[in-house]
Amino acid sequence: MVGTVERLVDSWPELFGDSNPNGVVVAHNSDGETNSAVVELMEPKLSGSTLTYTVRVLTNEGGPAEAGVNYNFEQVSVFIDDVPVSSWACENPNGGLVDPPGVLNAPIAPNVWRSECEINGGFPIPQKG
Repeated sequence: MVGTVERLVDSWPELFGDSNPNGVVVAHNSDGETNSAVVELMEPKLSGSTLTYTVRVLTNEGGPAEAGVNYNFEQVSVFIDDVPVSSWACENPNGGLVDPPGVLNAPIAPNVWRSECEINGGFPIPQKG
């Protein structure tokens, strides 16, 4: 929804302010089994192609979390809570406005608007409400 991982990390303070989002981290193992945990996500950092977060585990499907342990997963999915959105901007990779379609003042961006944005080389970027 934010466009790129770089934009997510750069936009973190504007999107979430001092209210860190919750998310679900799902780790996939080679046997096809998964383990998931509900976490509070903090301090995203991107180094090359590696994205890391500081997390506080809220619930853990696989058992209690061990404090101070660094986990490294080969394949993981992260689902982050919604951001309250009041409008959308169609931005190019450099952060400039793509017009058309420009700015949409609505909490949900219709597929037609999203498609026009992407066809014109932009990313639909939520604007916090």
